[in-house]
Amino acid sequence: MFIPVSYQKRNQQNSINEMRDVFKEQITEIIDTIIKDKPMFSLSNFSFYYFDETTLNTNTNEYPINNLYVEINQPKNIKELSIEKKNNKNKTPELYLTLKEFKNAIRDLSVARFDNNTLVWEDKYSINFAINIYDHENPELKTTYYFRVVPCLTYKNENNSNGVIYYNENKSLVEIEYPKLSIFNHNIKNKETNGLYSNYVVMFKNFFMAEKKEKDIPFEFFEILLYNVPNELYIDDSQANVLKVLNYMRNLSIKEFKSLDDQSKAFTDPYKSLSIIYANHALKKLSAFIKKQTN
Repeated sequence: MFIPVSYQKRNQQNSINEMRDVFKEQITEIIDTIIKDKPMFSLSNFSFYYFDETTLNTNTNEYPINNLYVEINQPKNIKELSIEKKNNKNKTPELYLTLKEFKNAIRDLSVARFDNNTLVWEDKYSINFAINIYDHENPELKTTYYFRVVPCLTYKNENNSNGVIYYNENKSLVEIEYPKLSIFNHNIKNKETNGLYSNYVVMFKNFFMAEKKEKDIPFEFFEILLYNVPNELYIDDSQANVLKVLNYMRNLSIKEFKSLDDQSKAFTDPYKSLSIIYANHALKKLSAFIKKQTN
């Protein structure tokens, strides 16, 4: 028996790609304004790109969060600061105009630039936007688009792989990601499995939301879990094969799961925020849900 079509459904907001292009252009203009009187900075050293469920085509959320990375690659402007983290000395790069100052400047200029149909707020790493677009013919109808802007610095690891690093204001929480590598690996895995990898990510998200009655799942969570399943197990979308894939993940030690960027362990790296407890909980809930469907 094959999985019902309802569990294979992706959600795509109308005009999402157009909105993403417009928003990226607006943030680029804001950054350009911020650095115009700062001779140490050049817009050519900034990269603007999305890394999210829409990028990977694995979105099941009615209101997806669009993650726009603002990557700054200006080694001449970077100074090194030592911080204490878990009793170890760690070198954390910083600009002479700090990430905190960049984040505050983006927030302040965004508040001034966007109209009152846009809500702007910040969290420990990013600036967030809820943009309401109203229907011209029926002003009572609106669509809300969510964007998250992540200011970050280019980071190169011991494997000479390029990623990004960002942190909260006092540098007590540090995140290191490799978004471009993650996108590349996702696409390769999807190609090698004839699209089944991506389809399984969507199915497992829908299973979990149906079982937990939740609408929000940490981004990359199921992408990472299913990335660790060997290609040869992606045979079809039958219930029997879904159960086989789930059992494989449950029998594999969570500590051994690789990240989507393939640069570290997904649930034990100190610079990633994914939780082993949450992973075990999710796999247990998924097992209960799938067994109910097969009984």
